[in-house]
Amino acid sequence: MQQQHEQTSLKRQLEPLHVRSRHRWPAITGARLVAALLVCLLLPSALGAHVQVSRSMREQMRRFVSKVPLGIDYLGQLTDSQRTAWSHDIGYTINQTLQALTEVKVEIIVNVKLVGFGGDGNEALHIADHDLQLYLRTLHNQLDTVALHPSPEHMLIKPEFIFRVMPAYYELAPRVAAAINQAINTGQTTNAFTPDYQLHLVPYHEVDKIIDEDFSHSDGSYTIYLLNPPAHAPYAYTYNEQGNATDSCPGSLYVSSKRYAWFDISANLTFYGPGPGGKGQVFAHSTPILQHYKQDSMAQAVLPDLVALVWSACQVGDRASSKTSRPSNNL
Repeated sequence: MQQQHEQTSLKRQLEPLHVRSRHRWPAITGARLVAALLVCLLLPSALGAHVQVSRSMREQMRRFVSKVPLGIDYLGQLTDSQRTAWSHDIGYTINQTLQALTEVKVEIIVNVKLVGFGGDGNEALHIADHDLQLYLRTLHNQLDTVALHPSPEHMLIKPEFIFRVMPAYYELAPRVAAAINQAINTGQTTNAFTPDYQLHLVPYHEVDKIIDEDFSHSDGSYTIYLLNPPAHAPYAYTYNEQGNATDSCPGSLYVSSKRYAWFDISANLTFYGPGPGGKGQVFAHSTPILQHYKQDSMAQAVLPDLVALVWSACQVGDRASSKTSRPSNNL
């Protein structure tokens, strides 16, 4: 009787599952097919388009997946009632079902928060969130996913980024500026990376603890913070690990172990990377810094560069997850 009730409950929760697919990929079977199906449940917008699964159903599948050891076939761990529920007819032919399951599109929500872009930041720059949103919508926002082990192979999952641009909480910009100003007043300077002038060194954690606090009140989506703080010494500071001249190479980008990263366009970007050339070199014009733009056209000129920065962050973040908090020079 309990088994019949479980079967009926699962069937009812599968009723809202509607899938539309547009492309065809080579069919997969067995454990990989079930794994793809489980991905679709765990991510509510997989399988090509609009997938609606109840929250309780997703939670059931999360618990199920967490109990199955790595390397074990999920299909063999399903109970009879779960197998029966999965066989519930949603009106698809076998070819349509295989076509849907072999192109797993996953929507990834990325929040872009503007800090100090409402006229309250450096250079009194004003960029409306909807203007940046319009630029981001023009991107071809799908990526291929490649598995590198045991040999390079294209995977069936196709990430698709959905951007949501929003102004940050109004107190965030002055709090970040206050932290930078405090570090400038009490910290060290160096000309090791800029021989013609001294740079103030700001420890990453002084700003990151403020950003981390803001992120803790968010919905947990991936978030990119674009900072333009009203610091009293714009372009005369940069960041490094401990704020001393003997520490790591300075930069203006920080990637957290949580689902966020931040970039300060008012910090000075120094030159570093492999001396002879090649991948990994970072120059003064590699990323947007406000001092490189003319005052009368600054807002219009910096917009596409901010979009390129956000898109680059998404491409890097999709391929390399962050295990520990660290500065990053990959963008």
